[in-house]
Amino acid sequence: EKNCAEGTLDVTALNKGDEPFTFQLLDTEYTIAPGETRTVPVPLPEDRPYDFTVRGPAGFEQRFTGVL
Repeated sequence: EKNCAEGTLDVTALNKGDEPFTFQLLDTEYTIAPGETRTVPVPLPEDRPYDFTVRGPAGFEQRFTGVL
């Protein structure tokens, strides 16, 4: 979700499983407990394109592109 007031793109992950879920976002790993939600604000420059991919286990990938 774009958060222009804060200059961030807020990436929210929800773990619906019964095991911890670990994902990598911009060279940092985050682990979410079962049933939990975590929002990670990604600081971005305004009016500049961004392009990054969130990666997780079993080949999970989600790419984010756009302009803040």
